[in-house]
Amino acid sequence: MPAFVPMLRATNVQGGLVLDNDLVYVPESVVAPAQLLRVGDIVVAASSGSVSVVGKSAMLKHEWHGAFGAFCTVLRTKPGIDAAYIGHYVASPAVRTRWSSLAAGTSINNLKRQHFEETVVPLPPVDEQRRIVAVIEEQLSRLDAGVVAVHRARVNLKRLHAAGLERLVTGTLGSPRILASQHRQPAPLPIPIGWEWHALADLCTSITDGDHQPPPKTDHGIPFIVIGNVRTGSVDFHDCRHVSPEYYRGLSATRQPKQGDVLYTLVGSFGIPVLVKKDEPFCVQRHIGILRPSARLLSAYLAAALGSRLAFQQASACATGTAQMTVPLAGLRRMVIPVPPLSEQVEIVARLEELESAAGATDGELVTASRLAVNLRSSILIAAFSGQLVPQSPTDVPSRR
Repeated sequence: MPAFVPMLRATNVQGGLVLDNDLVYVPESVVAPAQLLRVGDIVVAASSGSVSVVGKSAMLKHEWHGAFGAFCTVLRTKPGIDAAYIGHYVASPAVRTRWSSLAAGTSINNLKRQHFEETVVPLPPVDEQRRIVAVIEEQLSRLDAGVVAVHRARVNLKRLHAAGLERLVTGTLGSPRILASQHRQPAPLPIPIGWEWHALADLCTSITDGDHQPPPKTDHGIPFIVIGNVRTGSVDFHDCRHVSPEYYRGLSATRQPKQGDVLYTLVGSFGIPVLVKKDEPFCVQRHIGILRPSARLLSAYLAAALGSRLAFQQASACATGTAQMTVPLAGLRRMVIPVPPLSEQVEIVARLEELESAAGATDGELVTASRLAVNLRSSILIAAFSGQLVPQSPTDVPSRR
């Protein structure tokens, strides 16, 4: 059998790293010796359909038996020049910006050989190059550790928020409650005395979805919402599709979402509840359910209950299909949630709003910290290649050009 080797593509160069996942393998016999990667090679994404990918680079720091393909370019430094210095330089904001502006094409953005050859590098003596690299890597290492900590904090924050929501909806957060297993209970989960299990069909005046006929699209008019517009848990009207006012008026009242309704994704990314908070006209595709709660159920409580693990497990159990799982309306109507008295629903919703407000504020601070880390990375590289990061030494031997 012929031997195969992995071949890097432009998408394997991300964030200063050579990613070895989702690789393409080719027979080693078709790979030219110059295409085989060596330690110290600087791999640059030279061609891509996305201009944001073109120009990304990474230095290979460890032995790796593989090659690079036509969509990548490899830079190999001459003796007497520190490869890591060049690697950090081509990752600096000035070079990335220049290369992005030079990439040209219609469907594919390309960097040509001359673009690399014409890139001017400020080259200090090799000893200074090594000092610069050492300081860059020390500072970036600390910065990367901070980014990892921020990411971990965001993950933990989401986990705590989900856990708090789960406990609020099941009545187990706060002061101890007397729990009772009711004979009508459809699942072996104790709930507080005074709470009851009910199917969604008994709690809503209507449960339907969007019109099943393909709507006539228009450039302007009434917003037409698809699953992509609600993935974040709120209705995003930015860059949404539109339908004519005549089409909208022709829909039944239950298919015209109104303030207080709860949307629920039914296909693919199913199980996302979205509370409609504003009273403005829009309609939805057939892959989104529209639940209109009765007076005995607060809309915000229904949205929270549908976002619980208990609801998602029921949705998963009734979903059908292979390539795209679909929650049928009949299954949605049969789903059950624990329902507390209205006064307790008010209290739970208030606690949820406090929890979400705190989570949102903290998450906003973490996002700001992440952006600051990106700016600091740029500042470090700018300082490094303008002679401001390390002191110069008169004893350094000039680099060979």
